[in-house]
Amino acid sequence: MNIFIPEKVIEICPIIAAFIISFTLLIVILIKQSFKFKRPLNVAFIGIISLSTIWTFSYFMRYISENNREFITWIYVEYICHVFIGIVWIGFSLLFVKKGKFLKRFGVFLAVPPVISYILLLTNSYHYLFFNELAINNIDKGFLWYFPHMSVSYAYIAWGIILLLVNSIRSVNTIDRRKSIIVLLGALVPLIGNIFDTLLNNYIGIHIDLTPAFFTFSNLFFGAALLRYKLFSLKPILFNELMKSIQSMVFIFNFENVLMDTNDYTLKFMDKSKKELVDSDINQICKKLPSKNNSIKKYIIENKEVNNKLVEVIYPDIKYFNLSISHIKDKKGNIVSKVVILNDITEIQKSHDEILSVNKKLNKKSKELTRSNKELENSQTALVNIMEDLKDTTTQLEKVNKKLSEVDNMRKEFVSHTAHELRTPLNATRWTLEMLLNEDVGRVNRSQREFIDQLYKSNIRLLGLVEDLLEVSKIDQKRFKIIISQCQIENLIDQVLGEMSIKVREKNINIGWDKNKYSVPKIKADCDRIIQVLINIIGNAVKYTEAKGEINIELKVTNNIAPSSIARKYKYKSKNIKYILCKISDNGIGIPSKEQNKMFDRFFRASNALSSEENGTGLGMTITKKIIDLHKGAIWFESEKNKGTTFYFTLPALK
Repeated sequence: MNIFIPEKVIEICPIIAAFIISFTLLIVILIKQSFKFKRPLNVAFIGIISLSTIWTFSYFMRYISENNREFITWIYVEYICHVFIGIVWIGFSLLFVKKGKFLKRFGVFLAVPPVISYILLLTNSYHYLFFNELAINNIDKGFLWYFPHMSVSYAYIAWGIILLLVNSIRSVNTIDRRKSIIVLLGALVPLIGNIFDTLLNNYIGIHIDLTPAFFTFSNLFFGAALLRYKLFSLKPILFNELMKSIQSMVFIFNFENVLMDTNDYTLKFMDKSKKELVDSDINQICKKLPSKNNSIKKYIIENKEVNNKLVEVIYPDIKYFNLSISHIKDKKGNIVSKVVILNDITEIQKSHDEILSVNKKLNKKSKELTRSNKELENSQTALVNIMEDLKDTTTQLEKVNKKLSEVDNMRKEFVSHTAHELRTPLNATRWTLEMLLNEDVGRVNRSQREFIDQLYKSNIRLLGLVEDLLEVSKIDQKRFKIIISQCQIENLIDQVLGEMSIKVREKNINIGWDKNKYSVPKIKADCDRIIQVLINIIGNAVKYTEAKGEINIELKVTNNIAPSSIARKYKYKSKNIKYILCKISDNGIGIPSKEQNKMFDRFFRASNALSSEENGTGLGMTITKKIIDLHKGAIWFESEKNKGTTFYFTLPALK
């Protein structure tokens, strides 16, 4: 039995199906709100889907038109999609592969052919290059009808396919590669559809234009990538920078415990490339990074979050790590991925074990001493035994003291390491706060600005403390070095006063300094370090001088490194050279006489300075004295409480 299906029904059914699919996909994406419309990539994506929806709708309306006027109107609407879907597609492809700069530079030129094409269509009645005749039952296409299809639109689509193909080959991250492949498949569908359409029309005899339908099915691939992989919501640049800055091993597994990504620190530690690790399952990773009792694998597959669990890793020697596991979940509470962080604490753990061992020995010796004291009361012989025990104990204490000295060195290294680790996130926080204050990421109101400004000032103070700790750490580890060059000290003073001008004006302090008054030889010094000395001394003078106070700066050439009393006190020795003497005086709060001998000690702050509103670390003058000593100069001061302080320092002049 033959079933007759009218040809018009056969032609219109794919068009109706295509319109329903495109329109549904557009609505689903808008409801999901999976991305922000401010991003150009998202706008291009919506443009592709919208043009496909309009295309299929105009196709449908053209088929059901009852007169030539309606028919021609929908032809024009349909042709908008014909000529502009190619340019929107290449724009989307360029943005997807991070070539937005190329699009900004040449986007106008790429849009010229489609615009000219559409203008020629609207003016067809003057030249008949697009249609020789245009009516419901007769569409006689001219030469230019094929221009946007074969020469422009599909050229743009082919170009986009090449970009996506290269991007999918180069991608190392699994999700990025899968997204690129899905979008690539979506781009191939219209080209395959065009070939299929040509076969139907020319060889099978079925006259159905399936181009809009195939564009619609390509949108289904985009929708799958959007909903499955959050196609446009990731921020890879920020993520990659964060991964690079973390000085611990980081593993990111998916819900199937397959490694999706890791950081440079992990690759360096394991001596592997990213291609060797990415896409490996948990068993393969744990074979490459074996742990005692396979504890790392057990914690990961238990699907429980873990914080600072101690694990032993045998790679190649025994190392100790703090293991932390965090889960990233979707809105339904399902685990999407697991972030595993291993922080190397081997040196700290070894120090801890050594300290426990020393404490155990000390406790044992303490008990022995207690017993010996009781025996001493009863017998002289016991006294001899105790003396022997004391000799042994002294030997043990010497060993303990040596061990404690090693522990102290490790503490210094730990402080240095910690300060280095703190500097990176503190700098990142500072940059973020500066972006907020500069309104780079959006406007802030007055109360928000005040709150952010307080955070910014606290961050700057913390950065200052970290920098001072790093300088002191360099001093401890004998890594504090200077690079000698030639400096004109008057210029350095001018530079420092310029940097402090705002604070000086706020307190209305009078600065007694005239560069033109002095003509002294150049000094042999590390210019940057001498600037640091001037900032510390002049900065303290500004900080602890009341409003409307005075600060005076003087220079002169001298034959002696310091006055004889100062030279004897600090063991300074003059050489047969000239010195430049710098004198900086203020009428500030001064330093109590009983505390002046601690001036260059670490973390020292005078009692009257502590009671003031000014903050400080107590490390600046320690660093200042070290810098002057390394330059083979001298530094000293005179001060009286509530009357002011005068600092002097000398540096070798250039011969």
